[in-house]
Amino acid sequence: AGELKLLQRTMATNATIEMRDCWFSDNEAAVGGGLYLSNSTATLQSTIWAHNTASNGGAVYQSGGSDAIVSCTSVDNFAAAGTDYFGWDMPGTLLLQSSIFAFGDGGRAFRCGYVQITADRCDVFGNPFEDGALCLRDPRTEYGTATHDPRVRGAAGGRARCRAGAACARGA
Repeated sequence: AGELKLLQRTMATNATIEMRDCWFSDNEAAVGGGLYLSNSTATLQSTIWAHNTASNGGAVYQSGGSDAIVSCTSVDNFAAAGTDYFGWDMPGTLLLQSSIFAFGDGGRAFRCGYVQITADRCDVFGNPFEDGALCLRDPRTEYGTATHDPRVRGAAGGRARCRAGAACARGA
């Protein structure tokens, strides 16, 4: 992983991780440019992933486990598959709640694998191939818009961009 790798080495123990107000920026890795989760129970809240790069999972890579991403922002990450999120072919669960996934570059924004994802009141927009994936369908999640994040504004006649000085903006 580029910035942080969280592993549960044995199935006999239960590793529980809570992270708040973190910022993962400008990291590079083969998988999980910002964060690699493996068989963990993690709650990530008010966290930002920006400008991270990986072959799989530009912002987050998950292999099994039961994780939650709440009130987070993923912006301008790059990966060949899963610019914002990559779920490996191992059963797991992920809750995405009130979060933003924007302007990913490379492959699809989400690669879900065998991870069961519940999306609730998220914004997914500005990504290259599609803004939503079939595994993310939720009537309260907005695809192709920026309605929940005050740090993002619509440009006249163009797509939304991060406001100058916002944590999601380059050089902030």
